[in-house]
Amino acid sequence: MFDPGPAINIDLACIGCGYNLRGLSPEHLCPECRTPITQSLRGDLLKYSDLNWLGTIKKGIKLFLTTLVLSLFLVIGAGVIATMGGPADFLILVVPILIGGLLLWAVYLTTTQEPRVTYSESGMSLRRVIRVCAVLNFIGSIFEMGFGFDIPSELTEFIVGLISAAGALGATVSYYGMLVYLRRFAFRIPNPKLARTTTNILWGLPISYFIVLLGGIFSTVMGRAGPTSTRPAVQAAMEGTACIGAFGLIIFSLWGVVVVDRFRRVLNQTIIEATNLNAEGH
Repeated sequence: MFDPGPAINIDLACIGCGYNLRGLSPEHLCPECRTPITQSLRGDLLKYSDLNWLGTIKKGIKLFLTTLVLSLFLVIGAGVIATMGGPADFLILVVPILIGGLLLWAVYLTTTQEPRVTYSESGMSLRRVIRVCAVLNFIGSIFEMGFGFDIPSELTEFIVGLISAAGALGATVSYYGMLVYLRRFAFRIPNPKLARTTTNILWGLPISYFIVLLGGIFSTVMGRAGPTSTRPAVQAAMEGTACIGAFGLIIFSLWGVVVVDRFRRVLNQTIIEATNLNAEGH
């Protein structure tokens, strides 16, 4: 904390532009953006943050919620069409471009650097990692669309497959990273319950995926192994394990949509509170 006195004796970023306010009086305005310095002394709760930045975050969370819903519809729609014997190429190849574009837009809005910390960011931050991964996902979806219907050669198939794999990894990291980002916001609302719920999803998703992967690998290995008296039972158990993991993925994915919608509603209330505080001059 700063010592009360005529001047600020620590490095303190302006909440409006990130200017270092060290040496200035708390009663003055920021020399760069004219924001009252007292607003920068109130801590990092979102209700004290820049209103324009909060509005950008709000748009990003809305887009992220839309992306999650469309992704679930894509998975369900492709499964239903495949079960009915219909062509699912449009859903599998075209819709992911739309989803990838929305995710990229949502990531860039939600991870917009807060004015007060712009000058201090360095290195490969979480914000930058999420953005790079969102770009990889979008590029991967474009390559899948461009070559998904006709792979001209084995080399091209390998390259497209490699880019598609990078895109899939980028999508996974982007979705997961966005939830980590939102949990940070939950602590700044503050809403500990929402932060704990997000933590549960952050643990549940990778654990469920690991169970699916583990069950699938062991089931495949047992299927290729020579016949034994215990092989059918073990293989059935592994397939059941994979199904349990898949069920967990569905549950935690749906729960994630609900949680992101809660973030949207809570942030709306925070913006209203921030607007009132700003109008009162606090």
